[in-house]
Amino acid sequence: MRSQRQLELIEVKTSTTEEAVDELSFREALLPLSVQELRQKLGQKAKQQKRFRFYSLYGLVCRRGVLEAAWAAVRRNDGAPGVDGVSIDGIAATPEREAAFLEGIQRSLQERTYRAQAVRRVYIPKPNGKLRPLGIPTVSSYCTGCSRGLDLSGFDPI
Repeated sequence: MRSQRQLELIEVKTSTTEEAVDELSFREALLPLSVQELRQKLGQKAKQQKRFRFYSLYGLVCRRGVLEAAWAAVRRNDGAPGVDGVSIDGIAATPEREAAFLEGIQRSLQERTYRAQAVRRVYIPKPNGKLRPLGIPTVSSYCTGCSRGLDLSGFDPI
């Protein structure tokens, strides 16, 4: 027979799992249909053929739709600028700037010349009075990272 404490722990785990599924469904719903279909096909392939190796995932990250979905996720997060000083608001100021930003990332990824920039290090206070280091990537690094996460969720990073 299980104790009351064990039952409480099981209940907590269940609600956490349900919340995680709800969060994943919400994030999935925000993605464009083409990216949702891509993720679904990759997931099905991985489940059907467990030993299959995905060798050409880099090309999928370069897709315009994937980069646009990643940019939307970056904008929703509303983070601080990285070491280059470029802010999300600065890029999102006009549609032309957004388009040029995404085209630049896409071109550098396709030409395989993209290199992530250094991460800005800041320290934030913890409740116990100590400081915790926090790395803030540049907007372009964050965008490419999100594009990998969007269409390759559950797979090894490139």
